[in-house]
Amino acid sequence: MSPLNYELCSKIIGAKYFNIEGANSKDDIISPRDAEGHGSHTASTIAGNLVKSASLLGFASGTARGGWVPSARLPIYKA
Repeated sequence: MSPLNYELCSKIIGAKYFNIEGANSKDDIISPRDAEGHGSHTASTIAGNLVKSASLLGFASGTARGGWVPSARLPIYKA
């Protein structure tokens, strides 16, 4: 497991797990934690930070915009 990204984690203001069916798959984590990375990817698309000196193999160096609303705070729901 990779180290936590505390800058993104400080943007999360609440988290909730919900399962209306009551049956969980064997791989499901019964918590709002994201086991597959899709929720983390989606959250960073919305509320990620600017990344200075970003480049691809040294080309196109500049500032990458990490989110649509960098100042956003997110409630997270895993349903």
